[in-house]
Amino acid sequence: MKLRRIIPIICLCAASCAPPRGLVFQDVDSIRVNPKKTSPIQVNLRFYNPNFHFVNIQAAAAYVYINNRYLGRLCLNQCFPIKRRATVIVPLTIPPDMRLEFPDLHESDFDSTFSIRIDGTITAGKKRACMSTDIDYETIKHPQAKNKLK
Repeated sequence: MKLRRIIPIICLCAASCAPPRGLVFQDVDSIRVNPKKTSPIQVNLRFYNPNFHFVNIQAAAAYVYINNRYLGRLCLNQCFPIKRRATVIVPLTIPPDMRLEFPDLHESDFDSTFSIRIDGTITAGKKRACMSTDIDYETIKHPQAKNKLK
């Protein structure tokens, strides 16, 4: 009889001590392309937290390629917590100082159909236990969807 009461408590303790699982990359929520601004590309990525507790997004870096040509490195502007079992949108932008690295970016590059590829990782965890999740996304953007891709 006492064993029936103790087993659920032991299972609960074992589950609460488990290391956090990595975030699950779901999709790209939107891509905004505006070559005239200081940050010409903003990508909103959708992630799901499969853990039973909150985790903090600590770092994110992704590399953007347009028509298989390296455009720049997206980074996370802020660190923030994600609630347990929740979906969150993580905004990544190209820092203004990296704008100088690709001066050959013109608005005419976005007038015709072009492909966008995003490769990178995002690190999330709780205190010292962190897990990395890979970002691997590729799509073709058409000119009629002007500044936003869904």
